[in-house]
Amino acid sequence: MHRHYIIIAFCFLWMLQPTCPAQGQTIFGYRTNDNAFLGVTADQISKRKVQLLGLENRYGEYITSIVEGSAAEKAGLLPLDFLTGINDEELDWSTDLSDLLGQYQAGDEVNIHFVRKGKTMTKLVTLGKRRSTNWNMSSFSFPQNNNDPFLGISKHDAHSDYELGVRVNIIDMSTADDLGMKDGDVILKINDYPMVDWEDISGAIDMLQVGDNINLEWERVGKSYKQSGTIKSKANRNSSRYSFSTSGYNNTSDYAFLGIYSSPISKEKAKKLNFDNPYGSYVTAVMERSTAEQAGLQPFDYIYGIDEYRTGRDQNLTDILRKYDIGENATLHFIRKGEYVKSQVTFGDRDKARSISKSGCDDPFLGVQQSMSNRLDEGVQVQVIEESTAFAAGLQDGDAITKINGYPILDWEDLSTAVDAMYVGEEAVLEYQRNGKRLEGTAIVQSDCARKRSGNRYMNLNFDDLRVNIFGERKDKDNQRSRNAESMELHLRDISSSEVREINRELELELPAKNDLPVKKLRMEMNQGMNMYQLTFTLDRIGDTKVRVHNNSGRQIYAYDLGGFQGDFSDEIDLARNGPGDYYLTIEQDEQAFVQKIKLTKI
Repeated sequence: MHRHYIIIAFCFLWMLQPTCPAQGQTIFGYRTNDNAFLGVTADQISKRKVQLLGLENRYGEYITSIVEGSAAEKAGLLPLDFLTGINDEELDWSTDLSDLLGQYQAGDEVNIHFVRKGKTMTKLVTLGKRRSTNWNMSSFSFPQNNNDPFLGISKHDAHSDYELGVRVNIIDMSTADDLGMKDGDVILKINDYPMVDWEDISGAIDMLQVGDNINLEWERVGKSYKQSGTIKSKANRNSSRYSFSTSGYNNTSDYAFLGIYSSPISKEKAKKLNFDNPYGSYVTAVMERSTAEQAGLQPFDYIYGIDEYRTGRDQNLTDILRKYDIGENATLHFIRKGEYVKSQVTFGDRDKARSISKSGCDDPFLGVQQSMSNRLDEGVQVQVIEESTAFAAGLQDGDAITKINGYPILDWEDLSTAVDAMYVGEEAVLEYQRNGKRLEGTAIVQSDCARKRSGNRYMNLNFDDLRVNIFGERKDKDNQRSRNAESMELHLRDISSSEVREINRELELELPAKNDLPVKKLRMEMNQGMNMYQLTFTLDRIGDTKVRVHNNSGRQIYAYDLGGFQGDFSDEIDLARNGPGDYYLTIEQDEQAFVQKIKLTKI
């Protein structure tokens, strides 16, 4: 009998009931009070899963839940048992479990054959009868509340149902976190049950009570781990490691810290730089006393992997770093001036690292401003300030800077990175184009003091284009704040799924079309003291959280990966620097998302 016909018949018999089992699942058995009732919810599984579990009968049925007080519970059947037959009859392509049960009456004794943890077993079961027609169907649901057993995992974007194990993310201060698991780990077994998909995870957890012992086996970068502990609930999870304030989120997590400021790059820019992987992190600055400094990382290095992990559509550098602890050794993979480089690192503590601060007489000054006619395929066209570093190197208005100290300059963010990497008094080599000719000039880097003494009114190109480091921290320089916010007006509005799909098509983005994350107290108002916009919101539940803002050309201008987050969020975003137009705010937590359109107009 085919599966969906069984379900239709069942729902017809129960049409006066408020609920019906989901398609793909069958409750065994039913009809009249004299018919045999086993009391399980079961389903067939894919051929691939049968192979991964090493099962012989591909037509067997996997138990996903047991009815309280039923014949199945009394006989000791459990979720994740794989039913293969009754008495002398096996399940096959034409006969499912309901067909076999239909041959028996309540009170009959039968041998139920099944596989548990790879072992073939048989239990003698006295079949029961269905309770009254008011029997509560909610026995088959999996209600989650703060007193339920809580492992503390969520499905990882890179999980594949075509391999043994379930790749997961880890929630801070959960059972999984206490046992030492990290984001990206692959759970192989729970209490010796092999895990293939999320249904297996749910079935294994459903068998537990808060306080029970749990044995976890997992894999990380080819290494196997095994640990035992006590499963706890959400209610008794210690939340002391979370601290929320109006300035944002503080996490005293012991995840590895690299110590760079970086910017994402577009696919177009990656292509121009001959990067095969467009999902890496382009270093814009390196923190002092950090792991990155000790490893010799420099601005313009392009990090695309650590050990066997590689950045990709579903995994950025932050995701990879959260697989490691402070003190762990690893191999960092990056590109420098077209060469593929490896560097051995030992991850340190973020508390020891500090930002490099240059101001006044230590602040390098290039002396260029953006040309309004910049339409070049190569380099950045500039206007040159007299008596500046660029002027001394021989540049003129309309020249296009293509390289600084050997690093390619494709946009204004590259220029800002190159200037920030300079030191006053050193020699700078500028390569540029003028009327189709390639030229090169050198000059000693001047300081910001020289600019102030000269009395000239010009732009000091060091405006720090909202760099974001791998933990979402912004590199602040108060003397470089934009002053344009006061002349702008901002409006937030909802955005439909169809509009999101159209934006994704036009801008080659991947904004989530769903809008199912409950975000409270969302506000975006100008911070008068900083001339920036203050984004605030509240999330009631905890989960892996990311905040993104894209502009109307598809470029990501703000990124903040909060990790496991719950509570009040607050941070400043310098939208005004990017000018009037449409922007797209995305807040993602685990598999849910919230998308808003930001419209910035001149007053």
